[in-house]
Amino acid sequence: MDASSKYTAAINEWLASNTPDRLTAKVLSRGLWCCIADPVGVDVLITGINPSYDSTTNPADARFADCSGRHWNPIKKIVAPLLECVPPKAAYLDLFPLRATKQAREFEKLPLTLKAIVLSVTQQEIERLRPKLIVHLNNSSAFYWGTAPNHPWMGYDLKPIEDYSGKGKLYRIVGMQQNEDRILRLDATNLTGSYLLIYRSNRFLKTELQLNYSDIANIIRLQ
Repeated sequence: MDASSKYTAAINEWLASNTPDRLTAKVLSRGLWCCIADPVGVDVLITGINPSYDSTTNPADARFADCSGRHWNPIKKIVAPLLECVPPKAAYLDLFPLRATKQAREFEKLPLTLKAIVLSVTQQEIERLRPKLIVHLNNSSAFYWGTAPNHPWMGYDLKPIEDYSGKGKLYRIVGMQQNEDRILRLDATNLTGSYLLIYRSNRFLKTELQLNYSDIANIIRLQ
């Protein structure tokens, strides 16, 4: 079963025991969108929060290497050499494939139970990909990884890299938090030893502040 089918099954499970409010029904009616990530064992996984809504319904999923435009080109630039590998050594995932352009007025108002069941599918996909480095391009949603232990969400046990002097905030994943509120009760993670870099979107940054391949290569010693 591909990721889109897993998301659909999870949402249907949620709908079986919940009645969506008007806003939630509106967002779900737009359909999901996923960036296809076939390979297992990628070097770098870039993540965002959710795809925007552009008025199309049920758009076709697409491969990261085939995405283009003012949103995608700055993201792909970060891992361009890895996308040229066969198979590609970089992938992209939104934590939530729910299409909402207005974050405060739409996405932030969606039910937490819906977000939790959707994010549990994303976490399984992340575990499958086993990235050496995750680059999360959204500072305000870093807590979904486990940076706020009282609200663990995915619940990774994150060790800050104190001597890191590069762009963003760098963590090493050392296991799973021992917190029963995690959305998945994983006893262990495939990501132990991997890095998580929290940063901002390249699209709105000056050139000298943008992440580039050298930045991430230095972290995981690809060069």
